[in-house]
Amino acid sequence: MLRADIWRSGGALTAADLVAGYRSLIGKAHAKGIRVIGATLTPGWGSKYLRREMAKVRQETNEEDTAHTEQTIAFYVARIGHYLGDGVNPMHDSIHCEGWFGPNPHAYTRDHALHGRFESQFVDAIGLSASDVIGKIGAPAHQQGDIFEAVLAYLQGNADKVETIFQLDPRGAFADGSDEEARGFVYDRIAGGAAMLRDLLYRAWRESASHGQGAHRPQDPDAPGYNPATGTAPAPLDS
Repeated sequence: MLRADIWRSGGALTAADLVAGYRSLIGKAHAKGIRVIGATLTPGWGSKYLRREMAKVRQETNEEDTAHTEQTIAFYVARIGHYLGDGVNPMHDSIHCEGWFGPNPHAYTRDHALHGRFESQFVDAIGLSASDVIGKIGAPAHQQGDIFEAVLAYLQGNADKVETIFQLDPRGAFADGSDEEARGFVYDRIAGGAAMLRDLLYRAWRESASHGQGAHRPQDPDAPGYNPATGTAPAPLDS
């Protein structure tokens, strides 16, 4: 797995530099018969950092001292929410983001404008509000087990519904806000995203009470095998 961020480069790299670098790496990988899959970060990555900051709030008693920590928590909540929000749209979780791509036995539209027609124009037309979805959110879940696996299941669950968008569009379901099935589809997606965000935040807060217990993290300086040159210890191997 390869990760690169422009913001970590100190401004030395541009987006064009990263694209060129990725193309070079992809070409070398293909030459070795390696399949390459590009993806954005999933929301699970921020949970451990959020939990760490919440643990600080539990330990700090001076209101002034918590201001920076609270701002950091707000940042992580916003960033996790952004990625979860992106995952709400099934088109974002598939190769069909800008119209149907590849083999097309059902003759679904390849119109790039469908993305905006569904995600922006229709959502604006229905005047989406919290009252439309709050009753659909349900009780907390995902409080046990691997967070990364839970996030992947969340994204896959939305991806599995991508064909619904292409089935609704031919009848003009997204032309205005009157189509009840299309409205219900949006409500369900938004409620699912809100529930997942609630679950991650609630779990982070609960687990922050015992933060610092258990095995070392690879990035902890006192972790076995920590290498200052790389800022991490070798990843643990499954037994």
